[in-house]
Amino acid sequence: MTAADGGFVFETAKPPVIDGPDRRPQAPHVAVRVLARGIQYQYVSRMYFPDEALTANDPILTLVPEQRRSTLIAQRMTPHEYRFDIVVQGGNETVFFDI
Repeated sequence: MTAADGGFVFETAKPPVIDGPDRRPQAPHVAVRVLARGIQYQYVSRMYFPDEALTANDPILTLVPEQRRSTLIAQRMTPHEYRFDIVVQGGNETVFFDI
């Protein structure tokens, strides 16, 4: 559920490594879809984990310009908590994928 300030919390197990379309392993990640009143189309993104060895070489993440990749990587807050801010416009806008 989304809070009045736009914040949200969700709990999940960290996803496993999966093979991409080219059979290369993809780093554990969470697929993100943003829907909101006033947005005509869905925004699609990914949240990667900074402490996963495969994150740096993930075949999808490496398609993103290096200076923008940080918008897709969560910040580790505690051993079991991550923070991931979704920014829909502005200088630090989250990378969204055209699917």
